[in-house]
Amino acid sequence: IPGYGFARRSKIEQDEWKEMIESYLHGRETLNGLVLVFDVRRRWSDEEEALLEWWEPYGKPLILALNKTDQLNQKERALKEREFAPLKDRLEIHWVATQGKKPPHNGVDALRRAVFERIVQMRS
Repeated sequence: IPGYGFARRSKIEQDEWKEMIESYLHGRETLNGLVLVFDVRRRWSDEEEALLEWWEPYGKPLILALNKTDQLNQKERALKEREFAPLKDRLEIHWVATQGKKPPHNGVDALRRAVFERIVQMRS
């Protein structure tokens, strides 16, 4: 859901989105996992934490794709690695560059493998 945690919206719209998202995630029996694509330049917010806490009881994988990592310098990357380190115990994290680099070095191939191994193969 592009921009769900970043878009400016009224409290009524926020509640409607929350209800729609929870209904979809809860009602899809074939849903074996989630991939949260997150702009690494942002800070982890209450919306992401709420989604993670809501999803955890299902016991299904949630893969965090930290997107746009190529837009960070070395110091910013180190700060972000420390910021996201506590989440490693709760979910699988992949660093994904979006520009200027070709697979497999941009992280996309590793993310695809993780989705296949952790989510797609579960259906088999």
